[in-house]
Amino acid sequence: MSAFFNGTLVGLPSDEVANTVNHAVTGLASGFFAGFIGLLVHLRRSSTERPRPTDTP
Repeated sequence: MSAFFNGTLVGLPSDEVANTVNHAVTGLASGFFAGFIGLLVHLRRSSTERPRPTDTP
């Protein structure tokens, strides 16, 4: 995913250092967005689970 974004948005860099930095930045961004979506899914699932009522009066 990050290689796709790096190739389409940034293009091919002129040297290896720029290529490494571009992949690092896009990898961090992809990881952040994946973690954020995972957190949203977790929060949605945990909010829909309701505790079972107890039998005590």
